[in-house]
Amino acid sequence: GWLLKKWNNSHVTGLIAVVEEFQARIGEEMDFRLEAEFAREIRGNFSTNRDVLIPEVVHELTRQRVMVMDFIVGTRIDKLDPGVANVNRLVATLVEVYVQMMLVDGLFHADPHPGNLMLAPDGRLVLLDFGMVVRVPVETRRKLTRTVLAAIRRDPVGTAEGFRELGIVLATTGDDVALRLAELLIENAFAKTTALERLDTLLADRVMKTLYDFPISLPRDLVYFARTAALIEGVGTKYDPYFQAIPIASPVVLRMRTKILRSVGVAAQPTVEEIAAVAGYALGKAARWVVDRFGTGPMAGIGN
Repeated sequence: GWLLKKWNNSHVTGLIAVVEEFQARIGEEMDFRLEAEFAREIRGNFSTNRDVLIPEVVHELTRQRVMVMDFIVGTRIDKLDPGVANVNRLVATLVEVYVQMMLVDGLFHADPHPGNLMLAPDGRLVLLDFGMVVRVPVETRRKLTRTVLAAIRRDPVGTAEGFRELGIVLATTGDDVALRLAELLIENAFAKTTALERLDTLLADRVMKTLYDFPISLPRDLVYFARTAALIEGVGTKYDPYFQAIPIASPVVLRMRTKILRSVGVAAQPTVEEIAAVAGYALGKAARWVVDRFGTGPMAGIGN
């Protein structure tokens, strides 16, 4: 309260949102019984996904201060051998997993960092540590879905409207400012440059002036989503300086579009883009099966 009285601006509001969210979640992390239930539920949500591995909790041995689960061998996703890491495949799996949690299931692993994510010897993505899990309301998922799909279409008007609906752009912000911000962020996301060059663009006066001169803030619900985006970008750029998350994430989201929309109560028919994304995914899976089955030949680099 006193912070807002002394410095009443969107940046202080954003800081307060982060602190309040931390305060709300820290107590939950102290009860391993709750974490065990989250782990069980999320494990069930991915029970048919062959690319994901989640340890099974031994509920009979779990108490408030003790949790017992499977031991899984794996390598942290930031410690992989750069010579063999298939970055695009790893990132595509990360995107699919977090899109399903955020937009389809509404039960979100809210502590995404390399220590909680490993790659198993068989190539599956391992998820660990479910002490911080957030349930995402249907209405938030619906708004976020509209915004993400607009950004993928490179539609700044739809993206700006989504920012406003989500509370990123406050009601007092002019439409021209919101639109310009959306244009700059979309332009930066699709730019064919290195991560450092894209960061330089974001830090340029034209972007930072927009961010600091107008009431733009990150609501509590979206703090974790921003962390996930930063994680994916960080993993990709660690192994490839020219890595771009959007071109890899877009086909994944489009392939899941109908499933996402139906999960938030929106009737949907597959689009041409969605059909193309599904076809590309199927071809990629088939190609990887050939490589896994017949060894490392000329196709071994596919997907990199």
